Order: sequence, then C-alpha cells, then structure tokens
Amino acid sequence: GTYPLPPGQGVLCKNSVRLRPSRNDAAINRAKGLLHRRQLQLNDQKVTKEGRGTTGTGIGGTVSNNDASIATTFSLSPQASSESTHQKTNISTRPPHILVYMQDAVSRPALYRNLKATHRTIQNITEHGEDLGTHVYEFKRHHSMGGSSINNLTPMLTGLAYDKMVSHSRTYEAWAFEEFRRLGYVSINLHNTCQYFNATYGDAFNRHGPEHYFPYEMEDIGWFGSAFCQPQNRQRIPHEEVQANCARTLQDNVKHCMPSKENNMQRLSCLGGRSRSSLLIEYYLKVREDLEDNHEDGGGIPTFTFLHDFDLHLEKVTDLHRYDEDKATTLNMLRESGVLRNTVFIYISDHGNQQKIITTEQGSIEYKLPFWYLMVPDLVLDQRSDRREDIQAALQHNQQVLTSQADVHETMLDLAGGRGMGDAEWWQLHGHDPNLLGKSVLRSLPYNRTCEDVGIPPMACVCSNITFNAIPPDSKLFHKTKRDILPSVIKHMNGELEKFHLISSGVCRELKAKDLVSASSRPNSEILTTYNLRFIVESPRSEPMEFVATTNKGVQYMSGVYVGTVNQASRFAHWIEQCRQKVTDVGGNHHFCDCVEPPAVYGWELNQTALEEST
Repeated sequence: GTYPLPPGQGVLCKNSVRLRPSRNDAAINRAKGLLHRRQLQLNDQKVTKEGRGTTGTGIGGTVSNNDASIATTFSLSPQASSESTHQKTNISTRPPHILVYMQDAVSRPALYRNLKATHRTIQNITEHGEDLGTHVYEFKRHHSMGGSSINNLTPMLTGLAYDKMVSHSRTYEAWAFEEFRRLGYVSINLHNTCQYFNATYGDAFNRHGPEHYFPYEMEDIGWFGSAFCQPQNRQRIPHEEVQANCARTLQDNVKHCMPSKENNMQRLSCLGGRSRSSLLIEYYLKVREDLEDNHEDGGGIPTFTFLHDFDLHLEKVTDLHRYDEDKATTLNMLRESGVLRNTVFIYISDHGNQQKIITTEQGSIEYKLPFWYLMVPDLVLDQRSDRREDIQAALQHNQQVLTSQADVHETMLDLAGGRGMGDAEWWQLHGHDPNLLGKSVLRSLPYNRTCEDVGIPPMACVCSNITFNAIPPDSKLFHKTKRDILPSVIKHMNGELEKFHLISSGVCRELKAKDLVSASSRPNSEILTTYNLRFIVESPRSEPMEFVATTNKGVQYMSGVYVGTVNQASRFAHWIEQCRQKVTDVGGNHHFCDCVEPPAVYGWELNQTALEEST
C-alpha cells in the first residue's frame, strides 16, 4: 500500500519477498524440498502402519548452519521436481500456517477490564467459529514463567527455561524459527519495537530479546524496525496529551492523526495515520499472498510467524484503553482476510502489566497471569480425523488446567506435525534436549498440575506459600529499611499532599518520619521485595499519627523504591477537623493531612483531654 508519512520518515521492509528475491528463492526451495520429504515420510508411516514394511526416507548429506547450504541440501532435484509434478503433495496433509501474535505485558484480568472491544472481538470470533472454519480455546489458568519478557519468550520459543538455554552459550539451535524451517516452513519474525540497525541476531539485541541468543540468522523474512523510531531530537510529550484519534482505526488518515510520541519505550505508534500493528498485519498478509502460489499444487508454502507487539508495554495500566479499538481492528483484519481457515492463530501475552501496577498486591498477582487464546482450524482437525474427538475433548478440558509458556512451544510443534518431520537428521541432533519442559494441549493434561510440574519457579508462582517474615527491630535490615525505604514513603505522602498545594499553601503540615514501629518483608519476584511498614510521623498532637504502608524495593531494571498503598492506622477524623473543607475543596487526601491550625477546642491536647473526660 501507499501511506503518507511525515518528512524524514520511511518504512523499509528487510528480507521481504520482493526486495530480497535470491534469498527468498532459496527459502522457498528449501521449504519445497522439505515438504516433499515430509510427504515421503508420511507415506512411509502409512505403509508401516498398514504392516507392509518401510521404504526409508532418511535425508542424507551434512546439514550446515549456513542458509544457502540449507537451501541447496533441500532443494528439489530435477528428478524429484519431475516426480512431484506427477505425484503432487496432498494439500490435506500440508502442515498449517502458524501465527503467534505476542502482545507484550498484558494480563488476562487487564484484557477483560481495559481492552473490552478487543475481548468482544475474540468472543465474536468464538461465536462465529463455524462460519470462519476455526475453533477458539482460552486457557484460563495460563501462567507466566518468571519476571521480564525473556524468561517467558525463551520457553515459548524453545521449551527450555531461560537458565537452561543460556547455559548453551549461544549455540542452541532449536529455537522455533529454526525448528519450523526444518519442518518445511518459511519463518517470519516481525516486531514493532524501535531498531536502528539491520542485524537479525547477536549483540545488536539486548539480553531481553531472543535474537540476542541465536547462534545464526534464523528468520527468512523480517521487518525493519527503524520505521518505529522516534527522532531523538524531538521532545517526547506525555501520553495523556497524544491526539485521541491517533493509531486507532484503519479509517484514520494523516488529516486526523499525527505521529504519536507516547511514553511507551520511545516508539512511534502512528505512521501517516496508520497504526503500526495494522501495518505489520497487512505486511504479513501480503507475504502470505506472495507465498501462496509458490508450490506446484497451489497449496502454498506454510509459514511460521512470530509477531511481537509492544504497543501495550505502557507505564500506566489505565492507558491500555487508548489502544483497545486498534487491537480489535487488527484482530478483525485477520478474521476478514480468511486466513483463520488454514492458520493456527495463537493470541498470547508473555506476562502481565508491569511498571507501577506491579508494586501493588493486585498487580503482583496479575503480573503472573498472561492470557492465551488458541484458534485451531477445522482443516487441522480434519487432518487428524482419527483423533479429532479426542483432541477437541483435550482442548476443552485443558482450558481449566494450569498451563505455561513451555506448553505453547510443544503445542505449536505438535500442530505442525511434531519433531522429526522434514529434516530428520537435524531433529536427531537438536530435537531431544533433556531439559524440555512443556506438554502439548492436544492431549489431556492432569487437572491438578502444579507450578513445580510445569517448571514455574516458586517465587514466580501465584500459588506460592511465600509469607511475610518480621524483621527484628535490632537487626541491620531493620535499620536499613528505616534508612532506605521509609523516607521514600514519607516523600510519596508529601507529594500527594503537594499535588494539590496543601503544604505550600499552609493547609497541611509537611510530614516527617518520627519512628519505624515494625517491619516485615517477603520476596515478590526475582527483582522485587515487598515490605509492610508501620510507622509514626512527627506531630504536635498528643496522640501519635500512625500509618501502615506496603511498598516494594527492586533491583536491576526495577531498581528503586515503589510505594504501593499507605493507610492511617490511628483514628484520623480529628486530625483534619479544622481544615477538612479546604482539603475536600481541592480533592486532597484527608488521611495524609495533619492540619497546621490547632483544633478550636482543647488545642493540641484534644485527644488527652477528651480521654480524661470520658473516664
């Protein structure tokens, strides 16, 4: 398509089918050769099953990591090409397209709560699944496998826990991109993060990206990420001030929408009136169209696509609704294109919302609860007609079973035919790591699966029994908590008051910590520790002004102190009697305000005098 772009910006597709013809011819020839091998393997399996012996279809030759040699090894020879002309691959046995749409940093509760249009779109697809040729399953107990994206993307794309993959020192080949290439697929890796370079693997990517750990280039087709880079000399503006219509619907154009510089990892969300996620989906559909007629039987070359959408990686969970219509529109693009009839569609998140909400009790729970929707076409079930009822029963059952990101990986391979198909020699070398964790949801899983069963670390498990432990008042940790954490809580409270100028205008007293009464802590995640504090602030009143606070202290990329909730533990009404109306008029926090003016009756001895009179 043609899109109006502001001066100085451009969209460049790296490795595209049309811009890199020789590279993509090699990928297509490789896929054709392996699809032919798969058909021979299926024929052998059928013969074996019928008890007539086997013919042997082992793939000879040394498999190299170089893409060109892979293509050469698995290109159809003239003889094989002639053979396939007369004996075409059966379309009914063609492996399905696999599309993984990975929505970064959105919990299942947040999807229900903040992305209502998106959720309704999924429900609509579910209700009309028969007409669309697909079946929709939602795994309602899906669980993350640790903090940060890479701890979840690694098992999703390899079946290994992150530490097990790292132990291979960037030599591990069985990432999904390469696995599917060896199964006869063309691998597509798309994302809409900002990227100033054209590398596809290695040190150019930080450690949070899977590509950082690839031993070589594994994608056939990608997308050039600089299209989403905000010019560094342009000042960012707050998310709240972004024009409301930007990056929302396909109907918006350059007149309605300017490039948005939202506070979401310095990425441009809107290019010439089009949302970047809609551009990526359109690009994906165009690649599918280009590959559709690239096989003798017209069945097309199967594709494995990983689309990583960073749009919802936001600082405030309440900002998710700004993208709701856009995500609903993106899902409808797939629905209206008709690809759901022959594509296994996985709509998934890696973990829940992070940033500020993770420092609350509710947020720390939601962080461990990503969503996972699996759409399985009738075509795939028809290919497994002998097991169709069992598969559907298993999928129905497993919606209420604890699942993990490693299960996603095993399910994808199962739907594509399983390990060993295509390049059997490569699978023999790389397809049997002893540390693989997942199970395919095409088979019934135990209802009482635990975090330990699926490889989720205790600290990352929402059902863990990690409790608060009291910090002894005479310990170094207690004094460190008083020195390093309590001042941040007091600063937060004063900030809430001064947000409405209640301190500077002389209505409320600036709060100062007097003493830390008690403290307890427990691990929240690998990078966050939660503290419960009970403390007193200085005041001329006779009764202590006492508070209870829940706060978090983080390390690594979450370094710092994050204040969650602060509540007054002592009776508070009398603290603000003389300035209640002033605080109410500006919308301030009554609980934090210690009025500068003394009570009209009894003065600062109000509490002591009232206590004596009552006795």
